[in-house]
Amino acid sequence: PRFGFKSRGLGDVYKRQFYPGDGHTRALDFLHAAFASSNLIVALTGPEGTGKSRVLEEFLSRWRGAITGGWLDALPASADEFLEAVLAQTGFEPFAADKTELRNILTVFVGHQAQKNIQIVLAVRLAGGVAPAVVEELAWLGTLEPVRQGKMKLVLLGDERLDRALDAPRNRALSKLVAHRHRLVPLSADATVDYLEFRLESAGSPI
Repeated sequence: PRFGFKSRGLGDVYKRQFYPGDGHTRALDFLHAAFASSNLIVALTGPEGTGKSRVLEEFLSRWRGAITGGWLDALPASADEFLEAVLAQTGFEPFAADKTELRNILTVFVGHQAQKNIQIVLAVRLAGGVAPAVVEELAWLGTLEPVRQGKMKLVLLGDERLDRALDAPRNRALSKLVAHRHRLVPLSADATVDYLEFRLESAGSPI
């Protein structure tokens, strides 16, 4: 699979040429800065169809480092299920373990990947907030030394529902963990014309 992803590789999201519009270029710059930081959580938001997944795909194709990880269509509600999901996306088969054991296994795995200079990347589609038990695990992950060195990233992708959740006072604990946040906006009328021309040229159509 592309980028070393175990399942539903982000390379399968789109296979067309990347449109280098101003909005997408700014989002790429944002991701570059976020991935070079020591922070675990990155949020890329915007209305449906603004290219969040495509921008992330393009960024990962350009990123200089080795990557492993995967895609989650949602975050589980319990701590154990969240830790199990993270391990599953990094190649572990399902197994019975309590939270302490799961944390220990993940700690060792993240450390081993860091030693091999491999960055763990998990992309998550979110339609809202995150359960308090999972926020607690995210805060714990952020304390691991390899994670503090930037060797793991959790990329949250969502629309205005994720924006509202991050802005809600009740989710302050989660918001504090999201050090890098960027919002994509729909193309302007002029940019839409440029985008359509780009697609036609990419398809070999004379304009």
